[in-house]
Order: sequence, then C-alpha cells, then structure tokens
Amino acid sequence: MVASLRRMAVRAEALEDPASVAAAWRSMAESVGNAFLTPEWFGAWREHYGGDSDAVVVRVRDADDPARVLGLLPFTHRGREVRFAGHNVGDLFAPLAAPGLEDEVVRSAAGVVADVVGGTGRRRARLVLDNVERGAPWLRVFADAWPGRLATTEVLTSVVPRLRLGGRSWEDFLASRSRNFRSQWGRRHRAMEREHDLVFRRADDPARLRADMATFFALHTARWSTRGGSSSAGARVRAFHTDWAGRALERGWLRLWFLELDGVPVAAFYGWLIGGRYSYYLAGFDPAHGPKSPGLVLLAHTIRDAIEEGAQVYDLLLGDEPYKQRFADQNLPVATVVMAGTLDPATWRAVGTSGLRSVAGHVPGGVRSRARTAVRAAGVTLPGARRR
Repeated sequence: MVASLRRMAVRAEALEDPASVAAAWRSMAESVGNAFLTPEWFGAWREHYGGDSDAVVVRVRDADDPARVLGLLPFTHRGREVRFAGHNVGDLFAPLAAPGLEDEVVRSAAGVVADVVGGTGRRRARLVLDNVERGAPWLRVFADAWPGRLATTEVLTSVVPRLRLGGRSWEDFLASRSRNFRSQWGRRHRAMEREHDLVFRRADDPARLRADMATFFALHTARWSTRGGSSSAGARVRAFHTDWAGRALERGWLRLWFLELDGVPVAAFYGWLIGGRYSYYLAGFDPAHGPKSPGLVLLAHTIRDAIEEGAQVYDLLLGDEPYKQRFADQNLPVATVVMAGTLDPATWRAVGTSGLRSVAGHVPGGVRSRARTAVRAAGVTLPGARRR
C-alpha cells in the first residue's frame, strides 16, 4: 500500500489564505502530537511575532484527488531567509505529511518555496531550519530537490527528552525510577498532604485563563530570578503565550496546572496534550517553598495525569537539563540546520560556528578568503538560544 502511495502524482502550491486549510492542517498536526505545527500556533505567532515576515505555507495534494491533502509546510520568510513559523518559541519542527509520503511532500514543496522566495536567481534563499530531528531523511530530500546547490550545515544540537507511557500504569512508572527518586517524591508529597491543604488545580475556565497565565508567569519569573532571568519576562512573549493558551484551551489541548498549598499557588506547569503526546513546556515555583520541592511533586503529578488520560508519550521538550533526565527514558537528537549557497555568508558563519568543514571541499580555493571577508562585511548572525 505504501509503495503505491509513493508513486502517486502530487501537486504543491503556496496558499494565499492558509486559514482555508485549517481543519486538514490541524488534523495532521494532531496525528503527530506536535503543537508547534498546528494552525493555532502559527496564528498566534503571526499575530505577535510575524509582523515583518511573510507566510509561505505550502500545501501538497493528490493530483488525482485535489481534495486530499497529503502534506503541509508552515514556513515564513523575512527577505530571503526562510524558517518554520514560530521558530523562536518552538522546540521541534518538521514537515507535516501523510504516512509514507514525507519524501514526496518535501520534494514537491521545495520548488514552490524557492519560487516564492527567489531561489533560482541572484537573490537566493537561505533556509534556517530550527530544532529539526538530527539526520532526518527529509532534510537531504529537500536540499536535493532545491533548484540550485545548497550546502547543509548543523549549527546547534540538543535533545528532546521523552518518557514512553504506552501501556504503563503509575505504579509501573514509579517502579522504573531510582530508589532515591521514589523516596524524594514520596516524602515531599506526604509532607505537603500532612502539613497543608494540598490541591492540584488544572486551569479550565476561559474567563479565568488570563489571570491564571499571569500567575504562571509570576511563578516562572520567581523560579528564574536568581538563575539568569526568566525567558517569559517580556510583554510580547507573554502576550503570545496567553493568546496560544486561549486557543489551546478552546481545542481541549491546554494543560496548565497549579500546585496550591492552603489555597495559594506555589508551583505551576504549562504544557498541553495533543494527539496522545503530553508535553511539558515551562514551569515555575515560589522559591520560598523550594525546600518542599513543589516543582518535582507537580511534574510527577502531570505524568500521572498523562497516564490516566491515555497519553502514549510524555515530552519534556528541548533541553538536556538533569532534572528532565530524571524522568526521561530516551532522547531525540535535534539540530538547527542552515541550508544556503556555498558562497552565502551564512554558510561560512555556520561552518565556523559548528566547527564542521564539510562544505569547504565544494568551494574553489581561490574564493575562500573572499567568502570569509564577505561574512565579516555582511555581519551575518546565526540562531542562538530561543527567544521565548
């Protein structure tokens, strides 16, 4: 069946009105459990961050059955730089494609993106693909299908820690943890129950959501006040997440949890459940209650909730922090990948940043020094930490 699907004729096109395919788009994002690929994430990001960018949403359809959507790539571009929409606030990106058709989708979409941005003339496109699965086959297919030669360089690498839940009970999860973990969680949880009125509250009231998000931001800021500052301190990022949280709550995805002691929120968890994948995005707690480990107790509670809701995977999202590794049982390697012409200043900066010299062999020796000079003159910068 898959083999026959791969031989089908497909048609790719850039959409003037991406909202016109929201239902099919949403369904495909839900099927892979990725909030960062939903039309809701796209819409919230465009509202708060996309003012100086243009959408390049490419739809791929079955040429013989145009009503059948086979895939979608939600890109945006500023000038000639192409990125996934939401790249600065999202943790994992990929093309959306029907099972077995990812290669066909990206192969047909590449030329459309190039046409929109200007990939075949002097004004060549530069693709910065943030937080994609490292070594994913579609990256090579996309580069090979691009009209013109692209050098591909990994700039940043990280991991997405995950916990597999399928078929596990809460007792199974606890049994899989270390004795120290079980002891620490059990003692902290029992102490809270003994000394306080302990309540786990999930935000589910649209009328109260704005106030709940403000409480979450306060706790997240408090957690990071002595650790370099909160990533959610800016007005724009808070407006984005409040907007996204409202859209997610409407869809039934939002999982905004509070641990309350005697009626006072002392820890918060901000994430979502989409398509069998329960995700942890940000958290916070009141440092005054730090010795009680409210963050640990709340995170464990959300894992129990994920199991009870039938989630198959619990994603701790981007970052290899030790506390995430206490919960995870696997790590998905991710990378930020730059695709650009071999003489593009971004390629040379990427090579210098990553320490990879693979592209150098494709460039004549006589132009290397001029390319390095161009990098400095252009002031090209590459992605660093997420700017949530």
